[in-house]
Amino acid sequence: MKCICSYLVNIRSVNFHKLLGVLIGAAIISGCGGREDTTDEEVGLPAPQVSMSLDLKQFIFRWGNIEGANHYRLLENSDSVSGYTEIWQGTELSHSHIVPLFARISSSYIVSACNDSGCVNSDEVFVSGTLVDAIGYIKASEVISWDTFGQTVLLSNDGKTLVVSAQRAGLVYIFYESNGSWSEVERIASPSPDSIDWSGLNVAFNGDGDLISIYANGVVFIYERTHSGWVQQDTIDISLGVTSSWSEPIFLSDDGNTLAIGVEGNAYIYFRSTLGWLSQEVLAGKGENLSLSDDGSTLASADNNGSTVHIYSRVAGIWSPQDSIPIYVGWGPVFSFGDKGNTLAIGVSEESSAAQGIDGDETDTSAYKAGAVYVYVRDTSGWSRQSYIKASNSGGYDRFGYSVDVSSDGNALVVGAYGEDGASKGLNGERNDNSGNVDSDGGSSGAAYFFIRKNGVWAEQAYLKPTNTENYEEYGRSVAISGDGNTIAVGDDYEASASSGVGSDDSDNSAYAAGAVFLY
Repeated sequence: MKCICSYLVNIRSVNFHKLLGVLIGAAIISGCGGREDTTDEEVGLPAPQVSMSLDLKQFIFRWGNIEGANHYRLLENSDSVSGYTEIWQGTELSHSHIVPLFARISSSYIVSACNDSGCVNSDEVFVSGTLVDAIGYIKASEVISWDTFGQTVLLSNDGKTLVVSAQRAGLVYIFYESNGSWSEVERIASPSPDSIDWSGLNVAFNGDGDLISIYANGVVFIYERTHSGWVQQDTIDISLGVTSSWSEPIFLSDDGNTLAIGVEGNAYIYFRSTLGWLSQEVLAGKGENLSLSDDGSTLASADNNGSTVHIYSRVAGIWSPQDSIPIYVGWGPVFSFGDKGNTLAIGVSEESSAAQGIDGDETDTSAYKAGAVYVYVRDTSGWSRQSYIKASNSGGYDRFGYSVDVSSDGNALVVGAYGEDGASKGLNGERNDNSGNVDSDGGSSGAAYFFIRKNGVWAEQAYLKPTNTENYEEYGRSVAISGDGNTIAVGDDYEASASSGVGSDDSDNSAYAAGAVFLY
């Protein structure tokens, strides 16, 4: 088929700024050899009339048949300034475009009807509003009050597999995405419920989404995805002298061959070999809070007194101290690595600066437990601080940084703030109303924030809220971003709807702390 790349704008509805974006996109696409001097009259086609609707993480475009057109194209300007690029072409009269909602808040689209003489463009279709109808609402198949579904959320690198723990229930749920549709495919419970109680479990996931490790009561259970479903592969018993059973940190490397778990203040590291899982290292006093890099070769841990972050590295199977970061992180810091262990985000939800935004004044301590995230980077000379990140609407007791996750390349960051008080819903609603307090909707409703890094500089891109913001539900206790940076999951384990499944009724409030997960 001849490649025709003419993209002429119907200027009735396009201002100069938008027109420039379209022309930039046309210049990029025209490299395939199409004619750039074709007019609408020469093409002889009317402009498509396009409508857009929303579904779970999808923009759905529809248009009528254009007599004489032999194919159609969909063009996207993802941020209103980058210009248009072609994202689809075909003969169908509709197209469902799966998107990272948090990165398409200001996007716009054009549908082109084409024949052998060229193409005629529709008017631009602009994305607007808080996109509530496109946010995925995920519930367990069985909903019971105080199950706390959403206590932990994990995403595979491609964003197509979601793992959710219901911590108090002692259950792990697995969801798959196929062609834009999400469904629950597995629920894992303790294989010996009479002898091993999974209440208080924690869970880890490898990058490919085919290996899960579950810790409960001194035992790690390893499950692997097979053609017939998820099957238990192995167990690791570290119960000797262990009395704690509640929510110990656990991490798997992307390849699934290295496992790190913090139990009673110690970090236990295991390596998978042809002989099974073998103990590789025990780091005494370095397991209260920890994280493992995607490649499994770098580990971050905080002192039990919260005054220093220690970095360990593995070379030829031997773990040794690499560096230490003298930063007060208080109780409960969280860590997330990106860029093969060269970027480290440290969430400190007890930090109390009243600063807002990026690299503000951290000496003002008038906003108790507002929270912050510190980003450190590693080069040949060691670790150095790159940025000090606060929410754009930071306030006391917001607990920003209680949960953090970084994409594989280290350039995208999602942060949870379960104490945030905003009453808005969806994406980029009103940030500063803070009318949500202990006496009105929105008090400790929670929020999440999406940041990106360009040329070493971080910037907030999106303010995330659930579709059914409610007082005291503390959305944002858990967050995850897929390795490719295209999907965000936020846990809301105190969410109270009694509905079940994907896309069910989010307005019911009869099952407090049943929990939910929201996908963006």
